[in-house]
Amino acid sequence: MRHDLLSELRPRSGEGKRAPLEDFITNALAWTLQNTSLGTQFRECIRDKLRARGVCVPVTEHSVWETQVNLSGKRPDMGCLDGDAAILFEHKRGANKVDPAQIGRYKRRAKAKYSRGHAIVVIAADDPPFNTEADIELPWRQVYGFVKESKKACAKEEFVASCFLDLLDSEGLGPMKELDLTVLPYLDKARASENTLYGFAQCLARKPWDSLPGISPDDIHENPLHRSSGRGRAKHRDGRIGVDLLESWSPGIFVGVLVDGRDHRTKPSDPELGPDFSIIMDFGDEFHKRYPEDEHYKALVVRLRELVRQGQLADADAPFDGCRWQFWNHLEECKDPNKWHPIHLRRPLATLLQGITTGEDQVKRLWDVSREGLGILFHRGEIGALRQAMSR
Repeated sequence: MRHDLLSELRPRSGEGKRAPLEDFITNALAWTLQNTSLGTQFRECIRDKLRARGVCVPVTEHSVWETQVNLSGKRPDMGCLDGDAAILFEHKRGANKVDPAQIGRYKRRAKAKYSRGHAIVVIAADDPPFNTEADIELPWRQVYGFVKESKKACAKEEFVASCFLDLLDSEGLGPMKELDLTVLPYLDKARASENTLYGFAQCLARKPWDSLPGISPDDIHENPLHRSSGRGRAKHRDGRIGVDLLESWSPGIFVGVLVDGRDHRTKPSDPELGPDFSIIMDFGDEFHKRYPEDEHYKALVVRLRELVRQGQLADADAPFDGCRWQFWNHLEECKDPNKWHPIHLRRPLATLLQGITTGEDQVKRLWDVSREGLGILFHRGEIGALRQAMSR
């Protein structure tokens, strides 16, 4: 259990604001820069990056770090201000949906206000480009790396920097930690790896799922992160860490790792390799009597069986090499089926990530195979038709 200062305070901050967590991270960064020697080092780091792009902003040792800088009613998140010169920052905690028009307005108003020079820096969750007019675009993990590697003047600064890094880690904004594949068979005892899997889920939650064929932007879950490792009492077990893609279980679609299969009444496809990376179809209990007889559900099952026959999917009863998705039909394969989670496409997580040594590359691999699996599941439109039928 983490008990770092800033991430413990985070849930109680900024209630009722437009983007409370974004504001909290901004305030934490600005306070750190204003009250430690990191502010001078970060200012010079950004100035060096600007000079490399031919932009000179004469902010000096007299500059101050402030939040919510007023630009004639528009307010960039943070600024390094020195009289008539300024470096202004816009921060995004989630997906990199930075509005180019917003940055353009900042530039025009900053030009009118800061006669000695100005620049705009965008910091967002993933890697640029963010396709804005900003002078510099940075991912949060570079800010993390700067804070970690910078010289600290005293123990207090070490503590402040450590708290800020813990905050970024808790929000999935630090560098991805690689997953130790050797612990996967013992994941129920490996809390550190569960935290890494949750970091993977945070990154996957920011991906453009609504760009995939068959998935409507209107159906995407507003808060998709899902973490329930199955450690609680039986009635509270779930056992999975990942992303709930769709807003309602009519059906819903989960993408992630089934850490503990007891709630789902499911064992791993290869117990020696540990948990599966799974795409799971979920139904609320109000649909349990209806969906097994629905024509669209039946058509989906028939199509997936045909893909098994053709060799594109693996059969749940055959030896499994992990190189394809395995189709697990819970209503047919189990004596005591779980009607909440009837269809699984799954592959051993250890097999998927074998030989991939960095966290960033492991996340990319999971995103790629997720798109592949969802492409199979949504290919003929049965799920969209099924959701419409269940809503009637």
